[in-house]
Amino acid sequence: MAEGVKGALDALARAGARVEKRDLPEAAEAHGAAITRGNVAGVEFLASMRAELPEWLETLNPILAGRLAGPDDAANVAASDYFLGLKALKHLAAAAQARLAGIDVLACPTIVSSPPTESEVAELDAYLPHNRRMHQNTYPINLLGLCALTMPVALDKAGIPVGLQLIAKHGDDEKLLAAAYAFEKVLGTGRQRLGVPPLCR
Repeated sequence: MAEGVKGALDALARAGARVEKRDLPEAAEAHGAAITRGNVAGVEFLASMRAELPEWLETLNPILAGRLAGPDDAANVAASDYFLGLKALKHLAAAAQARLAGIDVLACPTIVSSPPTESEVAELDAYLPHNRRMHQNTYPINLLGLCALTMPVALDKAGIPVGLQLIAKHGDDEKLLAAAYAFEKVLGTGRQRLGVPPLCR
């Protein structure tokens, strides 16, 4: 994953893009705040389900159902804790917005490791760590209210596409799309860069 993303960034740098290392500590903090300070995402998901699709609650997979109805999860979060979580995320979102000032896009891997095999996630306890790892670079961006997209830039050792996630400030959707279009002109489309995907028969 890292090599594929670095190769894409090196190609962009050779084409004239200015590439600098930057940190976004608010991403890690947002992930923790959303869970430990009121389970914001879980509470909002549960409220949405109850309002829009209450009959679907009984059909949720065990992972989502456990997050909504466990003793420490969404169904039992105090309103004061939920609003404290929202307040923390609002503060972090403002800090992230300020940190991205003067930057066209922040680039990072979309996911940090190759997807697991079916056998590796057959049991629920084994699935959970893989699930958390898969969204650790994307979930916090949603929590911070930033805009992002992903574009395929390489194949990993297993032949699975590697994504380059581009992140921009809230409201900078047009700038983000323009950057992605410019990057694609240098890197090529997904088909040009990765080849034609195999057909499932």
